[in-house]
Amino acid sequence: MTAGARTLSIEETLLEPPALTPPPTRHALLIILIALATLLHVATVGSGDLYSQTEGQYAGAAREMVETHHWLVPTNDSVPRLQKPPLLYWLIIFSFKLFGVSAAAARLPVALAVVVSVALIFLIGEKLTDYLHGFLAGLIYLSFCGTFLLARIVMPEPLVSALIAGTILCGLCGYQRRRHRRAWFAGFWACSAFACLTKGLLGIVYPVAVFLL
Repeated sequence: MTAGARTLSIEETLLEPPALTPPPTRHALLIILIALATLLHVATVGSGDLYSQTEGQYAGAAREMVETHHWLVPTNDSVPRLQKPPLLYWLIIFSFKLFGVSAAAARLPVALAVVVSVALIFLIGEKLTDYLHGFLAGLIYLSFCGTFLLARIVMPEPLVSALIAGTILCGLCGYQRRRHRRAWFAGFWACSAFACLTKGLLGIVYPVAVFLL
């Protein structure tokens, strides 16, 4: 044995072989996906004013929370909006703090959520098959009409989709890997909790259904 070489444990050798270094093609495809999603959705958040009642309600409630300093209960024209949990409002508030109150700042968290979803879909596809299938899955997600439309509307669906994708990825990694398993399962529950803070119990029901089915 070469001096200084580390002896692998039985668990590392039999249960979890050492991971191979990903090829440059894999990194290039992931970068292409992220760049394409950013170009399509983040770079265009400022195109047009808020054009639907839903967008105005979410953005208006976030602005009102900033003005009143009431961070837990969203209100619009002083009327509580209790239909959805507050995470999306908090992210819009954070965007307002960074970039000022505008339509682009209101849409930015949703657009970034789509970019994160594309990257996570790539990683999930890579876990289940290989990175080429992950790349195709990300492209298919980007090509959906629903993805294109919802990325331009201030609504919680893109954000909860990104968090559920994160939940599924953490669950897969925790199931497949022996090392850092607790950390991956902690990530599973953290992403699920944030998804519940975005759109209620769907944040836990969908991931659990995926793994049970």
